[in-house]
Amino acid sequence: TDSLSDYTLSEFFEPAKIPSKQYDCSKYDCQDVSLLNPDVEYGELFDDRDNHVYRTLKLGDQVWMAQNLNYAADSSYCLGNDPANCDVYGRLYPWYVAVGKTLEECPQDSSECDLSADYIDDKKHVAGICPAGYHVPTDSDFIELGRYFGHEYNVETNNHMSYVAEYLLSPHKWYAVNENRFVAQRKYTNESGFTMLPSGGATRDKTGSWHFSVEMWGARYWTSSRNSDYMSCWGGSGIDEYVLLWVCELYGMYSLRCVK
Repeated sequence: TDSLSDYTLSEFFEPAKIPSKQYDCSKYDCQDVSLLNPDVEYGELFDDRDNHVYRTLKLGDQVWMAQNLNYAADSSYCLGNDPANCDVYGRLYPWYVAVGKTLEECPQDSSECDLSADYIDDKKHVAGICPAGYHVPTDSDFIELGRYFGHEYNVETNNHMSYVAEYLLSPHKWYAVNENRFVAQRKYTNESGFTMLPSGGATRDKTGSWHFSVEMWGARYWTSSRNSDYMSCWGGSGIDEYVLLWVCELYGMYSLRCVK
């Protein structure tokens, strides 16, 4: 029966104990580390805007946040409007919020949004609402990450990471559909320490109301890449067992992982 329940709430779940080396979590707002991989060496990131502490991960020439951003920007939400979910999954953001714009500057019903004045380097990186020294990933950042994992785990990844999902997804929280019911996944190892969690997302209807997706099977993360036809994002699915780059809706609200 445990296979049909939340494994992280069962008697068999042992939360990862990864104490901070730099910050006293009784004084700082440390993001929950119980689902990270305790066998991986993480760095730490302090966000002085809200005294929040995150874990980071060096992967090849990149340094990524190992946890989703939980900065309480205006128009951001916790999954299902439950504050407890922010401690685990971070917050969900509309795209214009993630890149540091207003709705007037980047209307959700329009593909027009000029980020050129916000570029922080010649790679067209945008800091957005990421902590100081970090930026919203581009498509190229994600593709570079995929190449690193492809080399690390000796699999062919091309421009996506379908074949390395087991090394990135947490073994906890993910569910898949089997015979028309949700069943718990056990095959994900999170060997890399990247700890992708099913943080879900939301879409806005014509009345302006947000509708949250089921958090047990999917996750999407914003990139800053956008042209006249689409906004780019990337994510994973516990149903199809993939991680890849794809197109997201203008009216979507998803997670954000920042990269240094």
